[in-house]
Amino acid sequence: APNPCDLGIPGAAAKAKADGDSQFRANNVVAARESYTRALDRLGATDDAADATRRSFRAALLSNRAACDMAMARQHGASKARVCYHRAIRDCTLAFEAAPAPYARAMLRRGQAKLAVGNSAGAIEDAFSVEAAVVEMSAADGEVGQRGQAEIKEARELVAKARHFETQRRRLAGAARPRGGAG
Repeated sequence: APNPCDLGIPGAAAKAKADGDSQFRANNVVAARESYTRALDRLGATDDAADATRRSFRAALLSNRAACDMAMARQHGASKARVCYHRAIRDCTLAFEAAPAPYARAMLRRGQAKLAVGNSAGAIEDAFSVEAAVVEMSAADGEVGQRGQAEIKEARELVAKARHFETQRRRLAGAARPRGGAG
């Protein structure tokens, strides 16, 4: 992989991202999240709309930070988990807005976070977007690679989980409704 500094990414941002990647692999998600946040700070809020490399780097940082929030959500109780999932949704939205090309991984993470907070319709919408993004990204070389196939598989699993969630929600809502006539 090319050196991010050679591509116009500030060295401090690249180092903070590398630190975050190492911490995430070591399952130290709190420290990894802090490193990704630091990398975003070092990257700065400059207008990088015309710079695809910086936009891709920003999108990766946001998506990685969302992965940390999702991991932290699984470690916390319900009230803290909800906050973590909502942060993940926000970061994934920012990630695919920043990305110069469709970003299937961010869409998939956002769909998973939406399902975790009970937004099954939003999860299904994002899951369908994943497959479209993978196909669009694969159009250049004419084939869907292993990563794309894995993302499509995860998206289809997300759709199945979201549909199951909706079925259960309807079933429970029906059971909670008062039954006919007064006695």
